[in-house]
Amino acid sequence: MKTTFRVALVVLAAASLLVLAFTAQANKPGCHQVSGKLSNGDPGQMIGTLSGTYYLDWDNLWFAEPYPMYPGATPVFTMGVPTWVETQRGDIRFDEYSLLDQDEQAGQNGVVLSIITGGTDDWEGASGLITLTGYFHASTGQGEWTYRGEICRP
Repeated sequence: MKTTFRVALVVLAAASLLVLAFTAQANKPGCHQVSGKLSNGDPGQMIGTLSGTYYLDWDNLWFAEPYPMYPGATPVFTMGVPTWVETQRGDIRFDEYSLLDQDEQAGQNGVVLSIITGGTDDWEGASGLITLTGYFHASTGQGEWTYRGEICRP
């Protein structure tokens, strides 16, 4: 029993050090890799190295005219949609460009390029790119995405 308790303490201490190391690194100027998950909703939630509440500016959602890439496809393009994530360190803002196949509702149906345009507080002057792959079902307003990218801070 004592060995199990000691192992648990070591694992907890190591995990705590990793969290502290990332937090200290993320607060420094420069570029940092980010990755995690986004769950769509109203609002959505980002979890991972960039965590917070995800918002999309539905009033400025602009759809490009559908262009069939192959027979039966119903792609939808969005361009420059303002989005942001409210984090504990301020809001980070993006312009999103996406391609979704609305007929594909069984699995992955989209890709998104999020261009970082700055933010508030610790994110002021931020830049970089984040890509997302996953799905969004317009009929339910739900989706799940995996994100990866790089955020740079002055």
